[in-house]
Amino acid sequence: MAVRAGDLEVWTATVDQTRPELVYSERLDTAFGEIRGRIGWGGPGLVYFAVPRGSRSVILGVSEDGASATIVESAANPAPSPDGRYLAYTSLAAGSELSTEVIDLETMQVTCRGLPWGTCVWSPDSRLLAVQQVERIDVFSVPSGAAAATISPEAAPVLTHFVGSDLVYAEAHLAGDYSHLESIRMRRVTPQAGPAHRRRGEYRQQCPR
Repeated sequence: MAVRAGDLEVWTATVDQTRPELVYSERLDTAFGEIRGRIGWGGPGLVYFAVPRGSRSVILGVSEDGASATIVESAANPAPSPDGRYLAYTSLAAGSELSTEVIDLETMQVTCRGLPWGTCVWSPDSRLLAVQQVERIDVFSVPSGAAAATISPEAAPVLTHFVGSDLVYAEAHLAGDYSHLESIRMRRVTPQAGPAHRRRGEYRQQCPR
């Protein structure tokens, strides 16, 4: 994918191709157009990304044959589920605080609203959505949106991901004056309802200055 002088281009290529193929292009509404937030890979030959439409940002879906469709308006940071059924994204609705929503891509109905804003991570079976925030990680069931767990790390969580049904994340421990990173601790837990979780293990690495 490339953005040059206000033009958006989507290219496809396989590892054995010597030349990529242009499958989609459009002129962005503004000369300063940009891809906003993360790019979501929705399975073979399908990509989601946010582009400007006037003063708004919309999430566009593009397939490998060049077909495109606007999925959600006033949104960014698309995160498709592994099974391709759902799409989590940041809602940028005017007059509202940033939040996370989930849309069912088969019915095009929003199934989860008002979830906290953060980095979205799916479980492999697409049944859980973890939202990594500055000080905690909230886990929700999909499609109901019911809270499944809240994890409060000792330090700011980063690199959150699922390994099977377990949640793995890193805690970045900074020096008292925030001048350097002292250590990184990896934790693996099994999310459970409520504040308690079954810890599966951890790894700590001291960081040289």
